[in-house]
Amino acid sequence: MDTTEQDESKEQNVKFIQSLANTDGTLEGPIDLDISYMKVIELNPLEWPGIETAPRKLKITNTGYTVILSANWQQGRPYLIGGPFTQNYVFSQVHFHWGENEMCGSEHTVDGASMPMEVHVVHYKDEYETLDLALRRPDGVTVLVYFCKVTNSNVHFKFENLLFDNS
Repeated sequence: MDTTEQDESKEQNVKFIQSLANTDGTLEGPIDLDISYMKVIELNPLEWPGIETAPRKLKITNTGYTVILSANWQQGRPYLIGGPFTQNYVFSQVHFHWGENEMCGSEHTVDGASMPMEVHVVHYKDEYETLDLALRRPDGVTVLVYFCKVTNSNVHFKFENLLFDNS
């Protein structure tokens, strides 16, 4: 496949992913990801400009169900671009789902198996200006979901490693 065909294929994949916004509210949750139905698709790299910049202020909220981490930056918030996104999606907050033990905890499952913890990184489309306004639009919010597992290794957590796996 030449470069032009690859670019066209990536554009079609972006359009397909964006069309999934129209299914919002029609699909049952939580989702069980069935690996046998998955298909690898090519997209441009997902970029997260500004994530390496430390926020001016952090706020941690314990709701009794989850812990929410939100932040304010001196200058613009970090945002997502590339991958399936044709416009900027601004970082809003990150929250966690976990359980009593490492056999349960994630909201969603993979082939019926729960993970010890799940991290949701919530972003909203910058043209809607706030998360509350974006929640009213089918293309307003996107959530990056990360499954976490328990290991015996001594790994130091870095927020930017949520997007860029350096292992």
